[in-house]
Amino acid sequence: MHIPQETLDTYKSALPTGNRLIIDWISISTKYDPKWLISFLGLENAPWEVIEGYKNGYSHRYEFGNIRVYFSFDMSYVKGYFLLEMSGQGCRTFESHGNGDYEKLFDLVRMGLSQPLEQRLTRITRLDVAYDDLSGDLDLDLICNKTKDLEFVSRFKDSPAAVFSKGGNSSTFGRRAGNCFIRLYDKALERGYNQEMCAKLEIAYPFHWVRCELQLRHDAAGGFVSNLKRDHANLGELYCSVLKNYLSFRDPVLTDSNKRRWPESEFWTKFLNGASPISLFDRPGVSYNLGAGKKYIFNSAIGWIKTIIKAEGAKKFFYQISEIPVPDDSKYKLVLANYFVENLPPDVSDEEADRLRSEFLNHFDLDDLDEYDFEKDDAAVLQERQADDQRKSDLKRRISAIDFLKSRGLDV
Repeated sequence: MHIPQETLDTYKSALPTGNRLIIDWISISTKYDPKWLISFLGLENAPWEVIEGYKNGYSHRYEFGNIRVYFSFDMSYVKGYFLLEMSGQGCRTFESHGNGDYEKLFDLVRMGLSQPLEQRLTRITRLDVAYDDLSGDLDLDLICNKTKDLEFVSRFKDSPAAVFSKGGNSSTFGRRAGNCFIRLYDKALERGYNQEMCAKLEIAYPFHWVRCELQLRHDAAGGFVSNLKRDHANLGELYCSVLKNYLSFRDPVLTDSNKRRWPESEFWTKFLNGASPISLFDRPGVSYNLGAGKKYIFNSAIGWIKTIIKAEGAKKFFYQISEIPVPDDSKYKLVLANYFVENLPPDVSDEEADRLRSEFLNHFDLDDLDEYDFEKDDAAVLQERQADDQRKSDLKRRISAIDFLKSRGLDV
């Protein structure tokens, strides 16, 4: 099956380069109004949509790039609290298009932790921290078999679940709605890195990308943020301490029925020791390539683009785009340079391609769109709009004349 190059680019750029810790979900209830909150995230210029639809007592939401701010015209039902929700992709949007400052966000939470719950201006309701293992420390088949055979000790009262599937194996511990929920699963297969995709990308299959996800709610999420140092230097230590507190895989001792006396599995000890020293979480953000850019435009801004073009015409729209300078255009120039190099003839050597990419980056200006004759286009747009205004004016006069004749009892 043919896979478009831009799709391959998106998959390739989304691959982590090594083990990492990331923030993968945040939900916060706050009494700060949505406009202030959106500005606080550094997203006041993003193309937000207002969407109607009930959830948890809210009737509407602002939405952009999987970031949602819920509100209602009658806030009494939700006691005056707005809801900010950032899914995993929402966190990537925040990192790439907003200010990406989780510390400021956590400071809002910390400010209220010493107060009674009902007096807090901001409350964290969910926080997901995820560790991506690409080094092979987490053997998912082994983990699922140990889960199935109950070779572990945990604080969870609910039964664990081990799922064996072509779409990727997984093990879960706890309840999704509980204070703590742990999930280990095949992130590569979940994201679509199947045998065909790996062959196209020229990477090994199966590609090892196992995620250990820690989902915290309410007091557990608040406690995690409270103990997190301002520079996040202890993030890995905190993450591992929660895992140690809730879950430990063990190797069975046939002569001892007490699992708590069984030795901890070597792979689990190695994993916790390897993750603990990580001091700074990764901000992977949104992958920058032409495919990702088109996905962003077509999914997030297409409604506004079509509306403006319908109202003012495509030529005027592109003229206005040409007049707006590109802020921090280095990453966009790199996308264009890579696209340029990828479409070079196949006989061009790697050294020559690198030289051409460098030359492209040094000389290309995103604001230089001189292949379009915008002055001519703008004049044509103005003429078309004047003609359109004249037609509307003539139509209004004609309707008024008909109404006048009808008022006099004449058949028209």
